[in-house]
Amino acid sequence: MAIININFPRFRFLDGLSILLNGFESAAKALREDVESVKTEATNYQEFIEHGGEWIGEQDEEGNLLWDQATVLDMHIEAREEALMDLRKAFVMALYHHWERAIQTATGGKPGNHKGLVKLANEKGISLHPRLASILALANTLKHNSDKYGTALCQSWSDVFGAHFRPRPEGKTDWYAAIRLTDAHILEVSDIVAASGP
Repeated sequence: MAIININFPRFRFLDGLSILLNGFESAAKALREDVESVKTEATNYQEFIEHGGEWIGEQDEEGNLLWDQATVLDMHIEAREEALMDLRKAFVMALYHHWERAIQTATGGKPGNHKGLVKLANEKGISLHPRLASILALANTLKHNSDKYGTALCQSWSDVFGAHFRPRPEGKTDWYAAIRLTDAHILEVSDIVAASGP
């Protein structure tokens, strides 16, 4: 009889990670399709107007624009793109907390103590990705929106900010809004977390 040696904590950790990524991809796909649908609607409306179609909107008595369909559609696109960005940010926090819970379970460590969990993981022979601290900085910046974590994130992973991002004077930077994640960032976070589990 063959003995099968399965690392159940590792299996559960990677399975949970896979479930999170599948959930992200399903939700992101739906939002991307919604964005494309509204963009198509906006293009069709623009072509309709260019070919003599009736403008949709409202002006006041003096001819000032109150609203028009093109602006409304642009606002719908922007709202959906921001929802997609917020989804990415939520999943980064979920991925980090998935790692944190798995390491707590594997080591008996306490929540909210990253350094302690890293120490316990090392003592248990769990290898950690060298960039795991960047994931902590990203998750904490998103969660706490503070200069402390935002500054650490700027130093460890500056490309999660827009190309022209510059922190404002102390206490005035909206770090959460400044973070601009792509789907590639989500995959990178996932790879780093996967390489750091039990």
